[in-house]
Amino acid sequence: MFFTKIATIIAYFGVVLGVWKVVAGFFIAFSTETLALNMEASKHYLGTSTSGEAINEGCVYLGISITLGVLTEISKSILARNDPARIDNE
Repeated sequence: MFFTKIATIIAYFGVVLGVWKVVAGFFIAFSTETLALNMEASKHYLGTSTSGEAINEGCVYLGISITLGVLTEISKSILARNDPARIDNE
Protein backbone atom coordinates (compact mmCIF):
# COMPACT_ATOMS: atom_id res chain seq x y z
CA MET A 1 0.00 0.00 0.00
CA PHE A 2 3.00 2.28 0.53
CA PHE A 3 3.88 2.34 -3.17
CA THR A 4 0.26 2.93 -4.11
CA LYS A 5 0.13 6.03 -1.91
CA ILE A 6 3.44 7.34 -3.24
CA ALA A 7 2.34 6.73 -6.84
CA THR A 8 -0.94 8.56 -6.18
CA ILE A 9 0.94 11.59 -4.86
CA ILE A 10 3.31 11.53 -7.84
CA ALA A 11 0.34 11.25 -10.24
CA TYR A 12 -1.39 14.28 -8.72
CA PHE A 13 1.84 16.28 -8.79
CA GLY A 14 2.41 15.30 -12.42
CA VAL A 15 -1.09 16.40 -13.42
CA VAL A 16 -0.62 19.78 -11.75
CA LEU A 17 2.81 20.23 -13.35
CA GLY A 18 1.52 19.16 -16.77
CA VAL A 19 -1.45 21.53 -16.66
CA TRP A 20 0.82 24.37 -15.54
CA LYS A 21 3.24 23.72 -18.42
CA VAL A 22 0.45 23.61 -21.00
CA VAL A 23 -1.27 26.76 -19.69
CA ALA A 24 2.01 28.67 -19.40
CA GLY A 25 3.03 27.53 -22.89
CA PHE A 26 -0.23 28.77 -24.41
CA PHE A 27 0.00 32.01 -22.44
CA ILE A 28 3.48 32.73 -23.77
CA ALA A 29 2.50 31.61 -27.28
CA PHE A 30 -0.41 34.04 -27.48
CA SER A 31 1.13 36.92 -25.54
CA THR A 32 4.36 37.31 -27.52
CA GLU A 33 4.33 39.04 -30.88
CA THR A 34 7.44 37.62 -32.51
CA LEU A 35 9.23 34.29 -32.51
CA ALA A 36 12.30 35.90 -30.96
CA LEU A 37 10.25 37.16 -28.01
CA ASN A 38 8.57 33.76 -27.74
CA MET A 39 11.92 31.99 -27.59
CA GLU A 40 13.30 34.46 -25.05
CA ALA A 41 10.26 34.20 -22.76
CA SER A 42 10.16 30.41 -23.08
CA LYS A 43 13.81 30.07 -22.14
CA HIS A 44 13.40 32.41 -19.19
CA TYR A 45 10.11 31.19 -17.72
CA LEU A 46 9.67 27.62 -18.95
CA GLY A 47 13.17 26.32 -19.51
CA THR A 48 12.39 25.29 -23.09
CA SER A 49 13.46 26.69 -26.44
CA THR A 50 9.89 27.53 -27.56
CA SER A 51 6.41 27.61 -26.06
CA GLY A 52 5.39 24.70 -28.30
CA GLU A 53 8.04 22.55 -26.69
CA ALA A 54 6.66 23.43 -23.25
CA ILE A 55 3.14 22.52 -24.38
CA ASN A 56 4.44 19.22 -25.71
CA GLU A 57 6.24 18.45 -22.43
CA GLY A 58 3.10 19.33 -20.48
CA CYS A 59 1.04 16.91 -22.54
CA VAL A 60 3.60 14.17 -21.95
CA TYR A 61 3.49 14.86 -18.18
CA LEU A 62 -0.30 14.67 -18.29
CA GLY A 63 -0.29 11.39 -20.20
CA ILE A 64 2.20 9.73 -17.89
CA SER A 65 0.42 11.04 -14.78
CA ILE A 66 -2.97 9.84 -15.95
CA THR A 67 -1.52 6.42 -16.72
CA LEU A 68 0.08 6.28 -13.28
CA GLY A 69 -3.22 7.34 -11.70
CA VAL A 70 -5.06 4.55 -13.51
CA LEU A 71 -2.48 2.05 -12.29
CA THR A 72 -2.90 3.22 -8.69
CA GLU A 73 -6.68 2.86 -8.98
CA ILE A 74 -6.18 -0.69 -10.25
CA SER A 75 -3.86 -1.36 -7.32
CA LYS A 76 -6.44 -0.04 -4.85
CA SER A 77 -9.23 -2.13 -6.36
CA ILE A 78 -7.10 -5.28 -6.23
CA LEU A 79 -6.25 -4.58 -2.61
CA ALA A 80 -9.93 -3.97 -1.79
CA ARG A 81 -10.92 -7.23 -3.47
CA ASN A 82 -8.31 -9.21 -1.54
CA ASP A 83 -8.77 -7.52 1.85
CA PRO A 84 -11.85 -5.25 2.10
CA ALA A 85 -11.29 -4.43 5.79
CA ARG A 86 -7.83 -3.02 5.11
CA ILE A 87 -8.88 -0.45 2.51
CA ASP A 88 -11.67 0.92 4.75
CA ASN A 89 -9.25 1.66 7.57
CA GLU A 90 -6.83 3.65 5.40
